[in-house]
Amino acid sequence: MAQDAADQWERGSDPVTLTGGLRHIASDTYVTCSAQGGFVRVSVAAKSDHPVTLSSGAVATRVFESKLTDGRIHGFTNADDPLYAAVIANRDLSVDGKSLGFSDKDFRYFSLLLRSCKVPS
Repeated sequence: MAQDAADQWERGSDPVTLTGGLRHIASDTYVTCSAQGGFVRVSVAAKSDHPVTLSSGAVATRVFESKLTDGRIHGFTNADDPLYAAVIANRDLSVDGKSLGFSDKDFRYFSLLLRSCKVPS
């Protein structure tokens, strides 16, 4: 994915789980998955363990099976969690209360990533 000035996300592999996906540049947050695995992996830089909350509008969810490893909290959400429909509708994702923005290109790639995470019906 080529970057332009407004891009806030880039392709990247989480340094802890080694899974590929997208990295929010300013916050060093990774959103990754194994294709069609049914889960979205989230990894955030952190100095101490705490519950990681994702939100968009009035919809929120917590990362489950989270673990602090090498300065990152990483865990899972379900790929079909209502949060992701809210992210698509609102074009907004917040992690622990910090809004992570999207350029138009970022949004397209994020949407494609979410679709690839879901188990085919």
